[in-house]
Amino acid sequence: PLLESLLAADTDGDGLPDGAQPNSLGPPWYGVVPWLAGTTLAAWEAGALLADRSGDPRMAARCRERAAKGRAA
Repeated sequence: PLLESLLAADTDGDGLPDGAQPNSLGPPWYGVVPWLAGTTLAAWEAGALLADRSGDPRMAARCRERAAKGRAA
């Protein structure tokens, strides 16, 4: 579910969250927030490893694709 929520937050498919980003500081943020972008890239990499270990090559490939796009953005 966490990776699916990250996929949903990436509304333009560039690997970085740009949809509504809930936070503990007030209303949701929109657009690319640098520190959230960095943690999202780490989450894509970790998600790919976890998907590999759990036998889900499709999700691993999706995570790697988003990580590559996010690094290039």
